[in-house]
Amino acid sequence: MDDLRFATSIHIMIYLANTQKTGQLLMSSSELANGLNANPALIRKLLGPLVEAGLVETVQGKAGGARLAKPAKLITLKDIYVACIDREIAFSRENINQKCPISCSMKVLFAGIADGMEKAIHTHLNQTTLEKLLKNC
Repeated sequence: MDDLRFATSIHIMIYLANTQKTGQLLMSSSELANGLNANPALIRKLLGPLVEAGLVETVQGKAGGARLAKPAKLITLKDIYVACIDREIAFSRENINQKCPISCSMKVLFAGIADGMEKAIHTHLNQTTLEKLLKNC
């Protein structure tokens, strides 16, 4: 199954950055959902971690909505990734042959591989700001 949380969260953040740039104060989950061709409940679910990470602010009520909590030039893709992805990028198998010395060492070996992969992703994502993405839209 595809995990679209990161891609959809970037999409949401670009919409909010554009809203900020055009002077509109807030964007409702219904407006975001319409632009993303998604359900407003999904948008609200994805906004939660972005709010917890301090990337988005929300205002409740009929005239409420969401907005960036800080300028787009200060938000990196790494910030969004860390906020919306709550698991490691890769895992080793748990069901292994306990009598095999190679199988028993795989969890530790693979942890190092996965750590390197995650560090490379973070380094790459930290080089791109939301403002930079918005300029390419």
